[in-house]
Amino acid sequence: MAAVKLRKPWSKEEFRQLAEEGKWVNPNPPWGFDLAPDRRLVKNPFELGILREMVEMYAQTKSLDHVAFELRKRGISTKVGGVWSARGVRGILTNELYTGKFRAAGVELHIEEYRVLDDDTFAQIQDTLHRFEGRGHKRPQMQVDRKKAKIDKIFGQYFAKLEEEG
Repeated sequence: MAAVKLRKPWSKEEFRQLAEEGKWVNPNPPWGFDLAPDRRLVKNPFELGILREMVEMYAQTKSLDHVAFELRKRGISTKVGGVWSARGVRGILTNELYTGKFRAAGVELHIEEYRVLDDDTFAQIQDTLHRFEGRGHKRPQMQVDRKKAKIDKIFGQYFAKLEEEG
């Protein structure tokens, strides 16, 4: 489904009323959902499948960059047609909406039909994301295939620049 256009201007009270009804107040729905005409979120099976793959990849690799790399390698675009970055993957993996926690316009509700991840899985993801915040922790090395792709890209840019100048 395409994004539903909001009429303008909306008052804070109108946004709050929509949120209290569990309706999405932004023009674009989050990854894994489409926006129904009544502004409720409707699960998008394809995107939710990718979301589950993101969770599995992150659990295996513990690398946001690697998950983004794999999505780019597979030609999977973001909701708005962009390329995945570690920041975008982090935004997905930290979004409490996937546990049914709906927050918008100062309203917080639990909407079970929006749940995609169980609380334990979500908590494990958060623990992994924050594992380097203590002292003495060291980040693991970059995955070999991602490292090779990065080196190939840098050398490609270098040789292209040499050709331009030479």
